[in-house]
Amino acid sequence: MFPPGGPFTLAGHDGKTVTDRDYLGKFMLIAFGYTYCPDVCPTGLQSMSVALDMLGEQAKWVQPIFVTVDPERDTPEVMKEYVSAFHPSFIGLTGTPEQIAQAAKGFRVYYNKSRLHDKEGEDKDDDDYFVDHTASIYLVGIDGRGLAVFNFGMAATAVEEIADRMRHFINIQEALAKAK
Repeated sequence: MFPPGGPFTLAGHDGKTVTDRDYLGKFMLIAFGYTYCPDVCPTGLQSMSVALDMLGEQAKWVQPIFVTVDPERDTPEVMKEYVSAFHPSFIGLTGTPEQIAQAAKGFRVYYNKSRLHDKEGEDKDDDDYFVDHTASIYLVGIDGRGLAVFNFGMAATAVEEIADRMRHFINIQEALAKAK
């Protein structure tokens, strides 16, 4: 399927289990990353937040979601604190490494832990690592099907395009709802 998307079962930042089906009826704006990410993730999430603000009242149609690719460090509590810094409607999702792998596979998200090394080439402490990952934002329709993919680089410079694309699909849904 293109754009990518797929089923997932993860833990919300409130600790409750959620699936992709819990969000049917809303558009999902999803980013994969991790809370220790030094620049790409905060920039992408800020872009998502600005795009939601640009939608105004129509933002009620959208559920922004941040899925970690670093479940060892990104517990529900950590995710809750992190996403609250971006927009009040954000939900942070985490899970077991297997659950994260399944969700990432559906969205064709690449991620890989990269250990930092000291001068002698030895691994530094176990918590000292980066996670290389796909830097994209995914727009998923109210039926769970992928609609669009925005790369983080574009997100930082084209927030208006993201908001316009979401507004386009929301306008269609609102027109369909009125026609019923």
